[in-house]
Amino acid sequence: MVQSWLRRLRPVIWALACTQTVAWFPCPSCRCRPSLVPNRQFDYKARRGGFDELRSQAKATARPITTQQPAGLGPQAEMWPPLPSGTPITPLPKEYSRLLAKPGEGAPGIPLKDVKAKHLEGASLDFVHPVDLDFPGLRVVHLDPLVLVVENFLTGEECDELISLSADPEAAMQVASPTFGGALAMTGQRTSTTWFLRYASARNLVERNAALLQLADTDGRRRFEEPQLVRYGPGQQFKWHLDQVPAGEQLDNGGQRLATTLVYLNDMEEDAPGAGATKFRELGVAVEPKKGMALLFFPAFAKPGRIGPEEEEEEGAGHAPSSEKGAQRVKGAKSKKGGKRGKKDVGVAPIPISFEAGKGDERTLHCGSPALFGTKWIAQIWTHAEAYEPKVPPGNAHL
Repeated sequence: MVQSWLRRLRPVIWALACTQTVAWFPCPSCRCRPSLVPNRQFDYKARRGGFDELRSQAKATARPITTQQPAGLGPQAEMWPPLPSGTPITPLPKEYSRLLAKPGEGAPGIPLKDVKAKHLEGASLDFVHPVDLDFPGLRVVHLDPLVLVVENFLTGEECDELISLSADPEAAMQVASPTFGGALAMTGQRTSTTWFLRYASARNLVERNAALLQLADTDGRRRFEEPQLVRYGPGQQFKWHLDQVPAGEQLDNGGQRLATTLVYLNDMEEDAPGAGATKFRELGVAVEPKKGMALLFFPAFAKPGRIGPEEEEEEGAGHAPSSEKGAQRVKGAKSKKGGKRGKKDVGVAPIPISFEAGKGDERTLHCGSPALFGTKWIAQIWTHAEAYEPKVPPGNAHL
């Protein structure tokens, strides 16, 4: 019995022991057992010729391949072309990686208090709408452009109350999901259901947002758009877009949008990983829904300024700026080690960004990924540069 098993295992043992020096094939006579043949006797050219013949046959029978758009763009490649190489973008430095929670195990980013002062200087805080940096639960996801999240911005009960407003016609008005530009809506840019809420019905959201953006006075609250409640069913999404108000369209009411506050009202734990996430294409950032968590970013600059190398540094084109602030890189640059996010980026000339107050920040291009199986609920509110006059629901008034 034992000898029988040894006879069966012997060819396998020989093959494993000799894989570096020999190739084994079935015995050409009876094929009952493998016979060992030195690799140097194997006719590789003949074997390669067989592969070439198969490849030629495959090419002859294959269907033509359709040219595809760059990854992540889809049919919107012409609408939203990639930003030029050299655009300054500043992610969190790698030294903070130990503070990041694993996906699905906590809020993204790191607590603001853990970010060093020299890195906060590169976060463009001087050019965006003011934020209460001591607000509880505030975390930094990306430095420039600045992307923040706030843990437990709303309680679970408050989230459920907002969702329930969708069934109250007195508190909310259902409309076709709005987006700037009629052509975008016609091409399925956004597929979801939206309710405009009365400020009084979403009091917790309005007051919490006012505290976060340091607009607790009455005049400050008049800069808020109508709060919105949005539902994304299975397969529904909001494709790549910018939140800024396009020039010449609706700018007469409140001016430019300076801040976007988006609150996730339910979890997507039972859905596929990444379902319903808010993605920023140029930043490589994806924020997954977490009930009660707020996402805050800035679609336009609140003050004039300049981001990038100083005047004298521009003459040294061919390398990205390096400063004590660390972290800053330029889009498309590669590190000396061949990576894309090295500290010493080379090969791409930096392109500084100069802007006036109200200029949109195209680096904040983002999308709402589709929910695959479940339903995603969010509440959102935009903050304008000037007083905003609400339009819907009829009789809606600021707090």
